[in-house]
Amino acid sequence: MRRTYPSRPALVASSPVWCERGRSPSSESLSPAISLRLLCRFVLVVFALVAGPSATSAADQEAHKVAVSQTSDANYLSLRNATPAGSYAVRNLKLKRDIGIFTFQSGQVSFVEPVLDRVTTAVFVGEGRFVLEPNLELEKRNLVLFTGSEEVNEPFHELVLCFTDDTYSEITEKAEAGSADSRAAAVLQRFRSRMRQRRERPRSRLEAMLTGEDMDNVEAEILGGLYNRERLGSFSAYIFGRKHSDLRYHVRPSGALPQLLSPEEVALVNVNPGADDEGIWYLAHFESEYETGKASSEEDKRIIDVKHYRIDTRIGGNRRLTARCELKFTALRDGDRVLKFGLLPNLRVTRVATPDDREICYIQEAWKQDASFYAVLHEALVKGREYGLTIEYEGDKVIRSAGGGNFAVGARTSWYPSVNAFNDRATFELTFRYPKQCTLVSVGKLVQKETEGKLTLSRWSSNVPLAVAGFNYGRFKRKQLTDEVTNHQIEGYATLTLPDFLRDTSVDLPGRQGSSFGIGGASPARLLEKG
Repeated sequence: MRRTYPSRPALVASSPVWCERGRSPSSESLSPAISLRLLCRFVLVVFALVAGPSATSAADQEAHKVAVSQTSDANYLSLRNATPAGSYAVRNLKLKRDIGIFTFQSGQVSFVEPVLDRVTTAVFVGEGRFVLEPNLELEKRNLVLFTGSEEVNEPFHELVLCFTDDTYSEITEKAEAGSADSRAAAVLQRFRSRMRQRRERPRSRLEAMLTGEDMDNVEAEILGGLYNRERLGSFSAYIFGRKHSDLRYHVRPSGALPQLLSPEEVALVNVNPGADDEGIWYLAHFESEYETGKASSEEDKRIIDVKHYRIDTRIGGNRRLTARCELKFTALRDGDRVLKFGLLPNLRVTRVATPDDREICYIQEAWKQDASFYAVLHEALVKGREYGLTIEYEGDKVIRSAGGGNFAVGARTSWYPSVNAFNDRATFELTFRYPKQCTLVSVGKLVQKETEGKLTLSRWSSNVPLAVAGFNYGRFKRKQLTDEVTNHQIEGYATLTLPDFLRDTSVDLPGRQGSSFGIGGASPARLLEKG
């Protein structure tokens, strides 16, 4: 099967329109004739996903800006702003990382300034070649689908390396110190511009994956390796090729592509939105693991295991969220200080603290940049020990108006700072405050509901660990019944009116070809009534 983008477990039981992330559903994207069954599924299923970024006002953009320098770790800022400091001349130098081989035929390798006495970034300008020959037949066939060949042979003229392994010493031992290369700074700047840009409307599914809430912040990832010296070194090559201008080769012990929630450590990705050859060209375990028979899809790459979330969320009349999340977790390995969370970039963190109310540093760049959220702990984690964090944040783009009193709740796994979504489970205690004219339905059991002035307070608790927690919000009609066989109580919620993008559609009558009627004036809540 051709590997182009990830396939995640769906949070949605059903949805009337499936859109690529970054595209808004509209009447044009829905067939003029949809089935009655599809409509019923839409209005009765609470957890419907309707993604569609809208234009952001200047005021909103200004509200989202947070001066990262006020809260960031000093070593992170040094990595972020480091410039080329020393240059080496190379000729026919070979560098092998897993099955990928780089040959620097001629040119200059410039290294950026060290941080914590370690050099972690290099820029090459000259003539070079990258070769990758898969050992697995499956990966060979995958390459053929993208490139027409069973191997990659890519000449390049520019290259940026980011690493926490021994790449610096390996190159400098085989190269000659030379004069500074004025071209290196420009290459580094182009690389940073590429890697730090987040598109609100991705041009492809691969780009959506690479620039979503799980987007890599290169310097934050490097910082994690610098703070944990016991962690195996990582290596990433960003290749400005002659044939392909944005090839990315990763060798990461913690997982080459964490967005996929898979444990493979080695990957080659071609980023080329709109082209047939864009996709994940290679994804596999270490070559040594196959040789020793230790490669396994059951490998656990998690750093922490969250046991419980306690989240207090306020939804304003303008649908803006203000929230406080307390989480308790257990460390799964020693030495780590940098923790990455899945949080929608539009949700801006304002404070992170330990249970004893000690504030800690965090990393979150501007929302249109590499804005993934990282917490930087004061001390290294100890395997098996329990910890806690409190994270306060606010912002919008989680809830969008769909018209007619309907709202679409997006960011299903990132409206709160989630960890290992779908890869482990936790219990949740969720408290919501929201305008009282609306209804909110969440996971777990409703344990409290009351009115506080113009707001409704509802509290939901899950005693059974869940993979993720979500909610739906709007103006609903509620129907409750008891199943006669299981004696379980079942609740259904339906919108009172159709959302805007369904108002001008029509429905084919089952078994009557050519017959249809408009549904623009239908009331979904009527479907809850007994016939």
